[in-house]
Amino acid sequence: MQPNMKFFSIFIVIFEKYYYLCAMVDELTEKMHSEFTISKETEICHRAGCVWLVLDKDAPKEQVEEQAHEYGITYEEAMKYRDYWNEKK
Repeated sequence: MQPNMKFFSIFIVIFEKYYYLCAMVDELTEKMHSEFTISKETEICHRAGCVWLVLDKDAPKEQVEEQAHEYGITYEEAMKYRDYWNEKK
């Protein structure tokens, strides 16, 4: 059985020209925690989205390789989702 996990939500509240950083802590039960599980392929897709958020689709191979490595995926995995994420820009 998996122990309870803590889930942190951080958000900014704007009140009369001042910004306040707020945080909430919620206990996650094992059942609730399992609802946040995603497939390996979905995780790769999201990581590739981070790569293409900072790079243009015509970025040189070296830059794509570097960013892919930073996000824990391969160059090939980043390229697999290049068109998908660039359509969303």
